[in-house]
Amino acid sequence: MAKKISTQLKSILKKNIKEYNKELASSIQGKILSNFEKEKDINGNDFAELKARTREERLEKGYGVKPILQRTKKLKKSIKTSAIGNSIKVSSNVSYAQELNDGRSNMLPRPFLEIPESFKEGKKDNSKIFNKYLKKIEKELVKAIESFGFKI
Repeated sequence: MAKKISTQLKSILKKNIKEYNKELASSIQGKILSNFEKEKDINGNDFAELKARTREERLEKGYGVKPILQRTKKLKKSIKTSAIGNSIKVSSNVSYAQELNDGRSNMLPRPFLEIPESFKEGKKDNSKIFNKYLKKIEKELVKAIESFGFKI
């Protein structure tokens, strides 16, 4: 019976951890894309302004100076998050994405391929989702234990 209880409890935990990571990844992606649309980095700070020469080049080509990093929308559409095991990955398949994120010698960084501070362990957005799953897990564990005839 102990093995049966143990197996069921592990199953509940594993399922909920997977769901939690998936929801966390989805929420992170939503925050990143929302900030990106507003020309803000992962923590809500304004993207660094374009340098004068870059503004001139964009205007000469008829692109306009705004929005920053969104001339073709290809970069924004490429931003993805995924839950892999117990970690969340933010990525893009656009070849120049990491360079724009990190900056380069002639360009300031505009971080968008990272996990926002508010989603890091113990922070506001992470805690909100974590507490939701903690309550859900507690209910499911109590129900499972009681199904074996124990009173809680």
